[in-house]
Amino acid sequence: MAMSEPKVTDLPAEVAGWPDCLNLLVRNVQEWSAASGWQGRLTSKHMAEKGLGRYEVPVLVLDREDAEVSLVPVARQVPGADGLVDLFRMPAYDAVASLYLEKGQWFIHYAFTPDPTEARSVIETERLPLEEGSLNRVLDDIAKATHA
Repeated sequence: MAMSEPKVTDLPAEVAGWPDCLNLLVRNVQEWSAASGWQGRLTSKHMAEKGLGRYEVPVLVLDREDAEVSLVPVARQVPGADGLVDLFRMPAYDAVASLYLEKGQWFIHYAFTPDPTEARSVIETERLPLEEGSLNRVLDDIAKATHA
């Protein structure tokens, strides 16, 4: 699927690469998730951040028979990271996973559905490098949780 670059209005130099970074992320997520049967469609949204101005970012909606998930940029300016993008389960917009850009590398933070045969008092969030295997593991768990 061809996608257009986001429209940027005078972003400061230190964050001018953020829209390009988001476009690359969206392309990778769309390509990797397709291997697990997810169909992607691209849309966009306008963002406005203090000191950055107003700009447009890509939003990827992933759909499979058993679930729908949206990859939505949240902010370029976040404490401890260089950007934040969330995966929302649709249609309720439940935030189920967060992707943080740290020193040029994306990491996915997600609390996997606990195994009902294991005794647990705490469910912990895992931090995984974002790659095809970790992304599809998270998407499959999201789809499974949708029907739980």
